[in-house]
Amino acid sequence: MVDATLVDLKTTKTASVGADILRQLAGYAALQTMGGIETDGAPHTSPFERVELYFARYGVTATWAIPDLFPGGGFDQFCAVLSEIVEANRKRFDEFLERIARSRADEAEQKKPMRTKVRKKIRRKIRKKRS
Repeated sequence: MVDATLVDLKTTKTASVGADILRQLAGYAALQTMGGIETDGAPHTSPFERVELYFARYGVTATWAIPDLFPGGGFDQFCAVLSEIVEANRKRFDEFLERIARSRADEAEQKKPMRTKVRKKIRRKIRKKRS
C-alpha cells in the first residue's frame, strides 16, 4: 500500500495480466473498502484509488485506476456483491479460521519435541568437535 494505491508484488515467469489477477486485485481493494487494512496497528480505511502490479523479475509496473477497471460505478456493485457473499458465509468463514488456528497450534505443539531433539543432536555434535 502506497498512499491511495494498492501494490501487489508478482514474481511470475511472465509479466502478463490475466482476468484472475485483476479479480484478485479487485478483491483486495473491495475487502479494504469493506473493512480496512491494519497497518502499524492503525486501520487504513481510505479507499484505494488505484491498483498496481510490480513484476519483480522484470522491474515493470502496471497501474489501473479503480474506475477504469469498473466503469459506471461497477466497483461499488462489486463491493456490494462481495459483502453479501461474505455475510452469507460468515459463520462458515469463522469456523474455517478457527480450524486453521487450531491446526497451527497443534502443528506447533507437535514440532516442539522434534526441535528439542534437533537441538540436542546439534549440541552433541558441537561437543564432540570440541573434544
